[in-house]
Amino acid sequence: MKFFSKLPGIFVFENYGLIHLLSIILSLIIIILIYIARNKIKKLKYHDKFMRYLMASIMLLNMLIYYISEIIMGTYSYKYHLPLHFCFISGFLFMYILYTNKKKWFKIIYFFSFAGPLPAIVFPDLIVGPDRFMFWQWYISHLFFIICSMYCLFVLDWKVNKKDMFLSMIYANIVFIIVFIFNIFFKTNYIMTDKLPDFIIEMFPFIKDFNYPIFWLEMAGFLSVLIAYLPTLLLKEKK
Repeated sequence: MKFFSKLPGIFVFENYGLIHLLSIILSLIIIILIYIARNKIKKLKYHDKFMRYLMASIMLLNMLIYYISEIIMGTYSYKYHLPLHFCFISGFLFMYILYTNKKKWFKIIYFFSFAGPLPAIVFPDLIVGPDRFMFWQWYISHLFFIICSMYCLFVLDWKVNKKDMFLSMIYANIVFIIVFIFNIFFKTNYIMTDKLPDFIIEMFPFIKDFNYPIFWLEMAGFLSVLIAYLPTLLLKEKK
């Protein structure tokens, strides 16, 4: 039960502390290595189907353990644990296209893999380290998610273009509206449509002067999508 505790053990996670920075740096190194070795990886026999199933299974197992542990510990609540967070919605859609090889949906989910996880990577709401499950739940749902997305882009050659960037924003806002309506009816705060976390407001006190979560969410989503487009430029013939 200690492993599933939400209280820090040996390690304490601090924003931009050692564990946070190492997690990001390690993930960036993995992504760079995937890009550098992409042509060699393509020659491997099991680089496609096996890797797709492996990535999807790791992400699915992560979510199953997350939900089962919350239920067993008696902390599960529909107000917080339904898969309506944008990271979770994006993650389950990504698992689906990995299992089914429906690469046409990757054009949209690729940008979702940044728009959801990236803000949670830069501003994590986490206090536990690697000796607690919640750290790994955060890592797999966000950093590992982006690594998998990069693998699909660099190795599997799943295509993404500039037009998809704008389509992803349209689809993301459709999801946002649906969740916004759900929040109104069930008094929840999925995708933070009603209220931004306190730690975000503490980090950026000026938000209090313009405390409209929808505006800040749109800004974060737009910037994340722009950042997501940058790796695609590496695959352009003309740099």
